[in-house]
Amino acid sequence: VTTNSLGEFTFNSSIDTNFISRGYDLFFSIKDYPEYLIFPDDGNFTIYDLKDSLLNNLVFDFYPKTILHIEIERTEKDTFEYFHVKHSFRENYNYIDHIISSSYPTRESKVLETETASDITTYIEWKKSYKSSHLHFRDSIICKRGKINAYKIKY
Repeated sequence: VTTNSLGEFTFNSSIDTNFISRGYDLFFSIKDYPEYLIFPDDGNFTIYDLKDSLLNNLVFDFYPKTILHIEIERTEKDTFEYFHVKHSFRENYNYIDHIISSSYPTRESKVLETETASDITTYIEWKKSYKSSHLHFRDSIICKRGKINAYKIKY
């Protein structure tokens, strides 16, 4: 299947619905483009029911990739249970970049290299969990394509 200039496509193949009724799924997959992050699920989409309304509005989003370095630096002497860092550029979809437990020794500084979408807002969140409380922080960065973008967290 190919798309038109607006990115729209039609699916004109016949589907043997007997397979669906016997527990098989209808699976869509699009070609991998290494320079893009593709949603949903890296270009894979499964329909479990032919009456599913998603079949009428099947959308794949393409985001140009860029590199984000998140540097975490241990500067405080507090005792926490867990520290974790995640980033996202889409609603309801996060990448967990790093989780540290205080029971394991940590280096003073570490750089996490991850991919994110370029030229749109990437949200970076980090959280420290203690026995009876949590500290939660959120910030954002717009990463540029073709560059190594950097963000630093002191914790």
